[in-house]
Amino acid sequence: MNWYKRARQNKTASMNVMVADYEYSNSKDNVLSISNFVTDQLFYYTDFLKKMTEFERAYWQKNRVQDFITADGDSNFEPVGTLNIYLLAIPEKIIPTLLEYIAKILIDDGFKISSPITEDSGSYKSKVARIQILENPHINKAEDKPPELNMSNANAQLIFEKVLKYDLSEYSLTVPAFDLINRINKMSEDKIEENERPWQREWGPGQVQSINMGLYSEQIKDRLGVIKQIAQWGLDHGYKRINVI
Repeated sequence: MNWYKRARQNKTASMNVMVADYEYSNSKDNVLSISNFVTDQLFYYTDFLKKMTEFERAYWQKNRVQDFITADGDSNFEPVGTLNIYLLAIPEKIIPTLLEYIAKILIDDGFKISSPITEDSGSYKSKVARIQILENPHINKAEDKPPELNMSNANAQLIFEKVLKYDLSEYSLTVPAFDLINRINKMSEDKIEENERPWQREWGPGQVQSINMGLYSEQIKDRLGVIKQIAQWGLDHGYKRINVI
């Protein structure tokens, strides 16, 4: 299997927390949704991965930040804000091309954006490029939509299996919204802290380095907060179940 197809599978293998039975549209009315849109477009419709050698692709796949294009924490559900592109393990020679592709995806879809600014990340041992979404043509303030959350498989398993004690062995799950909120409300600080996943560096065959970026208590609490918002939105609008798929 070529790396392009494998990357597509990796993307679709990530998990979304969603309101069951709600009819989702391909909205781009908040920065988190925009980040998912840009990631899909980059993997499916550009030659970004082909710009790397096979070794570079292998190294990036093992060491990259899983959700390497994402909304800045304060921008998640805002119509405009900051888009973060984590550059860990991306060859320096193709970073300008990557940022050009991302800018073109956004501009072609009608967004007004800033030029990217690259700096040290405060969350990861990595450089991060930040693009400001200045104007969003997809805002529809009249429509009330549920919050969204996309996580890598590893993060979803930590949250739902280790912290919330659900069975996610089949990589999908449907749970009552009320039960989900109840478990989050009862979650203790100690329980969250004991399930932190620390940053780790490991060495594999051929001295290939693998970096696990970790998931710390504050990040776990942030994700639990968004999951609770999704479940509460469902209950408030007559939906009783939440899907993790």
